[in-house]
Amino acid sequence: MNAYMIYPCQGNMTSFNHGLASLIAVLKQRGHRVHLMLVDDYTGPRRILKDITDFKADLVGFSCASNYWQYVKTLSRKMRSVTGLKNMPIFVGAPHAISCPSSLAESPDIDGFCVSEAGILRILPAFISGIERVA
Repeated sequence: MNAYMIYPCQGNMTSFNHGLASLIAVLKQRGHRVHLMLVDDYTGPRRILKDITDFKADLVGFSCASNYWQYVKTLSRKMRSVTGLKNMPIFVGAPHAISCPSSLAESPDIDGFCVSEAGILRILPAFISGIERVA
């Protein structure tokens, strides 16, 4: 499984997300390939979309604080417009998913919220075995 993780941190490059770092370590330990994109003020959507395609991602995960929610929705919408990414599973985790779970209804382009690092670990086996939906 190739997991492409996106950490928007425009204007705050000094931040460090311990949960995301732990998740990436566990995914790698379990044999998955992981790419982390730190999105700064200079990282445009074209570069991210090309990276996702070049990496041959099987799913995209966003670590999202609420101040980046609009950015995550916009980038997810752009992903859906790219041939080859239209059916890409997109998940959001971190503070926004925990504090505002009802906002998932705002974006049909996002497939689900993970309210903890364990959430993504729970859904991965379903994707690997080809199950389309995880409750």
